[in-house]
Amino acid sequence: MNTPAPWEAALQAHHEVLTFLHSGNAASYIQNWEADRYERYGLNAAQPSAAAGRFLLPDTFKADPIFITPDMLQVVYSAMESFDSKEPVGEDDFFIKNGFAYLPEPFYTIDRNGGRLAWRAISWNVTTMWTLDMRDDQLAQQIHKTGRVDFTEEEIKAAGIKPEQELVARITMWSHLDDPDDFPMPPDVMVVLKSFNTNWLISHMTSIPIAAIPDIREARGEGDEKATWLLFLRVLNRVMAEKIVLKTRQRPPRPFRRHAERKKWPVSDVIVIELRRRTTKGVGENESGREYSHRWMVRGHWRRVPYGPGKKYRRQRYIFDHPAGPEDKPLIVKRRVWNLDR
Repeated sequence: MNTPAPWEAALQAHHEVLTFLHSGNAASYIQNWEADRYERYGLNAAQPSAAAGRFLLPDTFKADPIFITPDMLQVVYSAMESFDSKEPVGEDDFFIKNGFAYLPEPFYTIDRNGGRLAWRAISWNVTTMWTLDMRDDQLAQQIHKTGRVDFTEEEIKAAGIKPEQELVARITMWSHLDDPDDFPMPPDVMVVLKSFNTNWLISHMTSIPIAAIPDIREARGEGDEKATWLLFLRVLNRVMAEKIVLKTRQRPPRPFRRHAERKKWPVSDVIVIELRRRTTKGVGENESGREYSHRWMVRGHWRRVPYGPGKKYRRQRYIFDHPAGPEDKPLIVKRRVWNLDR
């Protein structure tokens, strides 16, 4: 029997999530999840979640499955530490517009009380959609009248509410029941979840206008006040765009292709994201005017570089870890201990 490749875990997770979303239990689960969110955090948080929930199935259905290798995941964690999250966001910040990324280990977001919430996959779709001003009095009246926070375009127009069309990111984080965290399911809830026949559940779901992403007020009051999940997604896409990152497409094994064809699902390749191994030439003694006794490692960091038409704008570009110094000298790596506070 052939041993499955590590990247097949991303394909397996994508198909398991799709199986759940196509089941008869998904609609009621999402509806209850949105109702709980409304009760906990209010309308400003519930309405963007409801908008994401309405498109969750088609967004996930069309997403490219992505496997992040362990080395690549550590690069993203390191790059998150120094990334300037106030930098404006554009459509080109997302290397993949519609993706489902599976992580080799759970990502932990920290709530205001220090509790750790685990999630293992994140899906997103960058697209245009109608958005509403949550301060609109007519919108408030419509919500009070219907008891709902999600409306069709026809209902919005009939109520006299004026929406705007914006570029948004619909984002969902997926938790796996086997990943431990500080929020275990109560036994009665676990019984219900087991009846759903799925190990994947939603830990967070929302829609955010692209222009509003740098303003963390869009995520305040929702448990993870620092919005590290959003920072992770931004840095992941920016790092994936770098040339040193190797992106290869792997064809799904025959059993997966047959399963997808029976379900009439798209048979998508898995995009494997890994760090390309390279050797960077060091600075020679004659070039700098200084003499060095050894080579050393330069830690990864962000640098602002010109981009866009005429190079009029500047944006962050990640410079990966690389050796520096004369090539004919020995490489000395000093040991450091990094405390990654996720």
